[in-house]
This record gives sequence, C-alpha cells and structure tokens, in this order.
Amino acid sequence: MGQVDNGILQGSPISPILAAFYTSDLLEQFQPKPLNPTNQEFPSPDKAMDVHLLMYVDDGKLYVSSKSLETNIAYLKGAYNKAEKWLKDAGLSQDHTKRELMHYTRRKNDGSLSISFDDRNGICHVVKPESTVRWLGVHFDWKLHFQKHATILAACGKNAVSGLTMLANTVQGLSQTHLHHLYLACILPKILYACPVWWSGHQYQIKPLEKVQRHVLRLICAAF
Repeated sequence: MGQVDNGILQGSPISPILAAFYTSDLLEQFQPKPLNPTNQEFPSPDKAMDVHLLMYVDDGKLYVSSKSLETNIAYLKGAYNKAEKWLKDAGLSQDHTKRELMHYTRRKNDGSLSISFDDRNGICHVVKPESTVRWLGVHFDWKLHFQKHATILAACGKNAVSGLTMLANTVQGLSQTHLHHLYLACILPKILYACPVWWSGHQYQIKPLEKVQRHVLRLICAAF
C-alpha cells in the first residue's frame, strides 16, 4: 500500500469551510431554544440566557448573559465541560493555555470572579478574568471602550510607517503617488482593522490614530 497524504496546508482558503462542516454538530448543541408564545416560555429578566458558542476554524468563544456573575460562571463552566466532552469524543482536545475569561459589566469593583476547571491530568486550573481579551484580532476590554485596541493598532501602524521611511528618500526615493498607494494598501488597513466593531469616535481612539496619519502625511509630502 502506498502512503496516504491527508490534511490541508496552513492558511488554505478551504480550511474555514472544512472546519465549519466538521464542527457543525458542536455548534448545533449550543443553538438557542426557540420561543413558544403559546406557552409563554420567554426568558425571565433575572434568568440567564442560553449559552452561545461562536467559532472561527479552531477559535471558539462561549458567552452568556444574566444579572449575576455567579450565574454566568456556573453556566459557562457547564457549557465548557459539554464542549470538552464533544471534542474528546471527536478525537480533539483544547489548548488549556489559551483559555481566557472576560466579564462585561458596568459595575464598579465587579468582575473579579474566576472559573476553576479540573483538567484531565487531575490538576485544578483557575482561569482569572483579564483586563483585555483578544478575539480574531480585536482586543475587547470589560467596558467595551476599545481604548487599548486603538493604541495597539496605532503602534502597529507606527512600525509600518517606520519601515516606509526607508523607501521615502527625498533624492532617490519613491514618488508621492507611490507612497500614497503604499499608505492606502499597507498602513490604512492596519490602523482601521475591524473598525465597524470597535470605532465609536471618542478622542481616546482618535488621538493615537491621528498621530500615525500625521506622520505618514509628512512623509508623503517630504515636509518637516
């Protein structure tokens, strides 16, 4: 018998499609229950909503909402154990080092509750809430201000501009038109990545991005 090659290359465009097919059964287990108006089976204001699961390839996110963080913790722990069992039956496992917890709350001094898990090795691991959590390239903070996210994007844009300066020699460098094209293609997408998610127009988001744009403008115009 000859050797059988399986799997796909890293970064293949078919990877998200195959992952969606493979994990469809897991996602179906976290589908919200339909409401039945005839029986008045609507969620109570003080009761947690159903736990939802979002996935993109191998990145998964469980979320739930209620008026009590203790209730959220209990629901999330049960949902995580349910997902872990499905993965084990499918011959997969989670990366325990990448587990993160975030409480989205407006209450002061609220959001410090942790989740403890008894992993397969018999060791109890405690997952503490973070100040920010990165999800698909967006840094979420517990008040959804996205101030840190704007700062991080501005830093990435600044590094890209620094690399662009090597091509912007005023004697033998690129023309203003070419530098403008590079700005639109290489720098603007960095500082505006996923902006429909986090942009709110506040000054703490505008100022760091304006610094990057001013730097690029001076570079393109060869101005002091």
